[in-house]
Amino acid sequence: IQKGLTGLVKDFVLNYLGRSNYHDRNGALVQALKDVGGSIPKNKKVSDGTVEKLRQKVLDLCENGMDLFEEGGSLHEMLKELKAAFKPSNMPHFAKGLASSASIRKAFEYMSGPRPDKGEEL
Repeated sequence: IQKGLTGLVKDFVLNYLGRSNYHDRNGALVQALKDVGGSIPKNKKVSDGTVEKLRQKVLDLCENGMDLFEEGGSLHEMLKELKAAFKPSNMPHFAKGLASSASIRKAFEYMSGPRPDKGEEL
């Protein structure tokens, strides 16, 4: 198993990109990405309830991805590790980072949004 961004890209491109077995079954994963993006607070005030709601959405995202990506592959392992990181005891630290970052919402909106046009800047 290859780790890091290169391993994730390699796993996706070689095993999933353009394959109907992936594209015909990825609706729940795409929706989970949208749900996570929609659960990120728009302002810097982050309540415990908001963090718990977001935590549940991330756990749903992990479950959907782990159901889709083959066990032992880089994508499956990354989601498994993300799920483990989202344990309740880590949420105060996550909330602090969430309150200070404006970029996280943009990242999830990008990942779950429409395909960029050829001329559109990434």
